[in-house]
Amino acid sequence: MNLVLMLVMLTVPATETVDIEPYPFSTWFESLSTPQPVKVEGNPLDFCGARIGLDVRDIELPRGWEGGYRFAARFPIIDYVSNRPLYMKQWAEDNAREIISAHEVSGLSALFYAQNLLRGTREYPEVSELYVKLSTQYIQPEVQRFVDALSESGFTQGYKTMLIELYLAYLTASYYLNQSSADLSDEEIELFLANPGYFIAPDGKRMPSLTGDVCSQFEFIERARRVEYKYIWIANYILSEAVEKYLYVTSDSYTEDFYQDISRTRNAFIYETPHGAFIVSGVSNDALAEDAAIVIDLGGDDFYEGKQASGIMQISLIIDHKGNDTYEAVDINYTQGFGFMGLGYLIDLEGDDVYKARHFSQGAGILGVGAIWDAGGNDSYDAHAFCQGAGAFGLGIILDDE
Repeated sequence: MNLVLMLVMLTVPATETVDIEPYPFSTWFESLSTPQPVKVEGNPLDFCGARIGLDVRDIELPRGWEGGYRFAARFPIIDYVSNRPLYMKQWAEDNAREIISAHEVSGLSALFYAQNLLRGTREYPEVSELYVKLSTQYIQPEVQRFVDALSESGFTQGYKTMLIELYLAYLTASYYLNQSSADLSDEEIELFLANPGYFIAPDGKRMPSLTGDVCSQFEFIERARRVEYKYIWIANYILSEAVEKYLYVTSDSYTEDFYQDISRTRNAFIYETPHGAFIVSGVSNDALAEDAAIVIDLGGDDFYEGKQASGIMQISLIIDHKGNDTYEAVDINYTQGFGFMGLGYLIDLEGDDVYKARHFSQGAGILGVGAIWDAGGNDSYDAHAFCQGAGAFGLGIILDDE
């Protein structure tokens, strides 16, 4: 099955409409007693608009009621698309095709492509060698500590190198991510951590009435406007590039490519980072009940329970290479590829997998990025509200290749 679900506002340049001869003005008010068959060319709305001399991309809703006001923390593309309702269908179809095409080229490219569309640019001027060097001078001691720990891991030198590069990218991305909340007070951070779904469900239980009190939403926006989005995007750019490289290099690997000592394939390597555990599990059937900074599982039918790949003001990454895995969080929110002012990636490369969660899960992002990519197998997904490709002030995406 090919599945791509995303709830977030993006944009692409307006496409050219089909060259259609419009009706002459003299016929505008004629009424035909017998309907005449018409062959529609291309998008029906484009065709109909062209017949009466209109471009549906130029038809906007009345804007006078806004009084020059627009929500803070709302991406400009949301204004652009929502105020052109006749163009919305074509916009959605165009973007869906582009995202699928990007994903078919190279896995996580769909996530990166969607982010660029949301931002409105493909440029990352802040990500220069100077900035990377600036950040790495703070994290090199931690990287060296990780290198020392790997010396007892039993991994091959080639795989150690890939893990070091991935961890360096994780730390660098975390460095930038932390800058995004620098202008928030301790009280505001505590409020966000207590209920990441505050904007959608202020009481942490249910969405308010559409016609009810919206003061809590305005309070959320007042705080959210001080979040520096650009640092979240930079972090996502750095991490997605590193994960893409890791997946490419290890795509055709066998057990002996990971381990020097095959007898250690059932042992887990666990390293405590400043952001949580970095776990590399072997080929046994493993169970993981706590969220970690990074989890890489090389094989086996695994059971993941509770919050997993939950990037709440941090980065949480799962890469599961093989096995029929179960992700169980029936009564738990904010899991299985959730990002709130952070990044949550859940990547499962093979096997018939089962995903169960509650709200704000399975590829959901609020002021952050949440993503699931399942690259193979006959999979099932079960979740409730704001899930499976849901975004609010951020990006949520779910990708299933088969």
